Amino acid sequence: MKKVLIMIAVVMAVLSSCSTKDIEQEATEQLKATMRETLKRPDDATLANLRTVFKSDSLCILQFTLKSKNSLGMDMVSPMEYIYLVGAFKANYEAWTDLDPLFPTGLVMDDKEMEVAKQIAKQGFDYEYLMEHTVDEIKDKYRDQLLKDAPYTDKDPNLEDRLMYSAACIRLRAQGREIPETKGKDIKL
Repeated sequence: MKKVLIMIAVVMAVLSSCSTKDIEQEATEQLKATMRETLKRPDDATLANLRTVFKSDSLCILQFTLKSKNSLGMDMVSPMEYIYLVGAFKANYEAWTDLDPLFPTGLVMDDKEMEVAKQIAKQGFDYEYLMEHTVDEIKDKYRDQLLKDAPYTDKDPNLEDRLMYSAACIRLRAQGREIPETKGKDIKL
């Protein structure tokens, strides 16, 4: 009986240690799929200087420069940030932000975006700031507010990671989307 229990424990340990993809790899693959889905001319696009600025077991934040052609065929270069959150409310979520100060976002909103902006404002957050800044900048600006309602304190050894996660969630609430199921189809990159 002991041998069977030990054998089961070993098998469980081996299976649990054989994780699938690393979150950074998952985020990068999802970023590529999202850009293919949303860009007008994805075959002319390049993700340059891709780097991971934060990663944990459930959150990955990537920054990169998007080099692409617009619908008129002109070359465009935009610094971008991509947020990938795994398993929030039994789904995966993403958001991306154009960090180019020459092209601010969030200036024209439809009714749904306006409602979200109002909800976020009631909680004390500036919608346009969330749309135009990195998660790290959001964390720094709203640090006191994030700590006010949090179950952790300044003495928590994982405080910065927890604040980064909270800031990413706020950013996703402002302009994120649930990642749609691909139903197993192949995506050519």
